[in-house]
Parts: sequence; C-alpha cells; structure tokens
Amino acid sequence: MVLAKLPFLAQSEPSLPILPPQKTTTGTLLQWTNLNTNRAYTVQTRDALGEGLWFAAPHSAPWPIATNQFLDTRTTVARRFFRVLAVPKSERGRLVSSSNLTNYSPTFLNSLFTNLVSSSSFTNYSPAFLNSLFTNSGIFATAQYGVSVHKLVYETVGPWGEKIQASGLLAVPQTNGPAWPLVSYQHGTMTLKSEAPSADPLGEGFLGLVFASAGYAAVLPDYLGLGDSSDIQFYYHARSTATTCVDLLRAARAFCTDQSIPLNGKVFLCGFSQGGHATLATLREIEAFHTNEFTVTAAAPMAGAYDLSGEATSDFLSGRPTSGVFVSLLLASYQTIYQLAPGWVDLLQPPYDVNLPPMLIGTNSFAEIESVLPFDGALGALQPQYLAALRNQFNHPLRLALRDNDVIDWKPLAPLRLYHCHADEVVLYANAVVTRNSFHTRGATHVELVDPDPNFSYDHGDGFLPCMQLAKEWFDSLK
Repeated sequence: MVLAKLPFLAQSEPSLPILPPQKTTTGTLLQWTNLNTNRAYTVQTRDALGEGLWFAAPHSAPWPIATNQFLDTRTTVARRFFRVLAVPKSERGRLVSSSNLTNYSPTFLNSLFTNLVSSSSFTNYSPAFLNSLFTNSGIFATAQYGVSVHKLVYETVGPWGEKIQASGLLAVPQTNGPAWPLVSYQHGTMTLKSEAPSADPLGEGFLGLVFASAGYAAVLPDYLGLGDSSDIQFYYHARSTATTCVDLLRAARAFCTDQSIPLNGKVFLCGFSQGGHATLATLREIEAFHTNEFTVTAAAPMAGAYDLSGEATSDFLSGRPTSGVFVSLLLASYQTIYQLAPGWVDLLQPPYDVNLPPMLIGTNSFAEIESVLPFDGALGALQPQYLAALRNQFNHPLRLALRDNDVIDWKPLAPLRLYHCHADEVVLYANAVVTRNSFHTRGATHVELVDPDPNFSYDHGDGFLPCMQLAKEWFDSLK
C-alpha cells in the first residue's frame, strides 16, 4: 500500500506498485509501473479505508484498460481509495470455435416436432418445419427462410476484467439472399446451464429461429455462468453482461465473414425480463465505447428490472409474495463479485446458508431451488440483522451493489421502446415508468413506453409473446 498525498490513498499488490496519485485540473491521475503486455488492468475504488465494497471505477474507454494509467474525473468526495487488478489480457470477441453444421432428414425433423424433443446439436430447419413449430407455439410469424443454427464459443471478460470464454447461439437464414441485419436477443432468468440458448435451441433459443427465419442473423448470448462458461451466474451484473453480449456480436460478425454470410451493418437489441436489463446494459456499453464498430438501429428492452436499487428493492422489502429464486441468484452473484458479507452465514440464516448456495451453480431447476426456500421466499431466508440493516441503511452494501447495476441513469441515443405489461406481478410496471422518466429527464425524449394491451391484464410470463410480437414488428419495419 502506497500512501499518496491526502486526501487520496492508492493500494495494490506488491508486484504492481502504484505511484502516488496526482491531482490535475481534470481529476486524479493514477499511474503504476511494471506494465506487462500480457496483462490488462481494472481500477477499483471505494471511499472508506479498510471497509466497504470495491467498485469498478467509471471508465472512459473500453474495459479493461491496457495502459498503465487511469484518470478519475469524479469530484464528489473529499477522499478516495484505489486498487489496481492486473488480469490476463483478453482478445475480446475472438471466435474460439464454432459447431459444424449437421444436416437432419425430414423424418427426424417431423419426429422432433411431434415429440417436442429438445436437441442440443445444431441443425438446419426448413421453412415448412418452422411454420409448423411457430403455429404450435403461438408465435405469429411466417418463416420466409430455412435456418442454420450454430454454437459459438468466444473470448470475453469476466466481472474483474479477466479473460474468460463464453458461449452463445447464432441462427442465420439458410440462403444466399441479401445482406442480413444482426439482432441480439438477451434471454430471461435461467437456473440450469443446460437451458442456455446454445445448449437448447428449442428453449428460449427458439427466438433465434423466429428472427433468422424472417431474415436476420440472430445471436443469443448464454451469459457468464451458463452454457459453456464456468463459475456461477453473474446475475444482473450490468458490466460483465454487457461486455459478454458485445463480444458475441463481434464473434458472430467474424463467423459470418468467414462463412461469406453478408451483413448489412444494422444492429437490433432486445430481451425479456433479465434480458431486458441486459439489453439496456448492452446498449449503454455500445453507445459509450463501441460506436466505431456498431450502430444500434433500435433497441427493445422488455419487462426488465432496470431500477434495481429503487423500485425492485422496494418491491422486495414490501413482503409481497414473489419467487425467492431471483433474489437468491442475485445474492450469489453479488456475494461473489462484491463480497457483501464475510460469508454466507452472515447473509442467510440456517439452514439456508448451507443448503442454498450449492443449488445456485447451474445444476438445479427453478422449481428445485424454490422448494428449499421459506414460504416468503428470500426475505425469510436472510439473517434478521442483515435484513434490518438493509431496510434502514441507505448505503447498505447490498443497496450499493444494486445501485452499481442500475441501468437508468444515462441518456440513450438509439431509438428505444420499453415494452412492459401493466399487470406484471413479477417485475412491476413501475420499473419501466421510472426508467422512461429518467431517460426523458436526461433529454432522451424519443424513448417510448409501450404496454402491448392496456385493456388486458397480462402477467409476466403471459406478456412475453405480446411484447415480443410488437418488438419484432417494429424491427421488421426498420431492417
């Protein structure tokens, strides 16, 4: 630890000495020596010595950084503490592997449709088969093209900026037609690695078939912790989710170039529930750092908990009966990334501190996790003193972590429609209202909030198809 001129303190491992921070006219300049070309760097900050959570410092360039300096332009506190993490450097978006295309006979496809068997292999789907599948699923779409489905494994970064591999699904029209637009669909909450789009193209990966059959190159990220990536889910972690989605777009574009699949340069983003939050995080990341690579034509986040520290937290603390699986996944994610407490026993009361964490690593179903939670969900599993502190402390560690992952405090530039059903009882409609209002306050008056049917009370799951249908119709008018 190197003590700089007060009121700033710099901290690092001995192998990465930090020079005394310097006050400049534009902020605080942090520099370190021992620059390694095989390393990248993540700067973290906090405002108290020896306590509190470490947060990634606001960055002004794609993350993590490759140089040996960082300028902190914030002036909101009298003092700030820094540490620098040296992590293995990633070639973000590098395509590591893709599945070989496998051809299936009509007999097999008819059997697949009849028995609704979910296949984890990758195949071609004919327009006739897709039309039957869409009709049976209640999708109001007509397949114009057959579809080829591929699994992509690619390089990206984890929550600390470290090199990591992730997987995703790519569905493309099976024809030599015109250049296609790219669409990225971010899926909703899943608990099993085997549910991820690249593992189950006929699960939520089904949306890739819908888009590709209509003339899009569709990518569906698995997210970190699902599909082929290791570790737990980094659930509702905006930063690493966004980089994972951006890097799949890069990998998909590289694959299409290699396979002579033409793209027209347009990019669409959409996602439902957790995927709505992921969509806004990805749009923010692209508009902040990657406009030289991608221009987002339109974005359609749907039914997401965007205001995590506000509306979502108030709803959780209200005691309204809701599933505890969502909060359990979030606690596991944030405990890993931020270390909310010294251990699970400080967060959860027995027996949940022992029984619950092993069920959150991608091997248990939603129903299995819910079955071990108390009748009032995650609220009843928390340690009473932890819950009391959460209720009463504005800067409680969990509140700070949630605030770090809100996606409402910026100004979107792309055309943006928030789709949300007013009767949603899982993710309250107020999330979308607060988000729209926040964007309007910042000057993004083009942002719209759309209720698919104000006269009908769709719940969360029932609202998926109406939201998705309207979003696709909007995209079709722009592609």
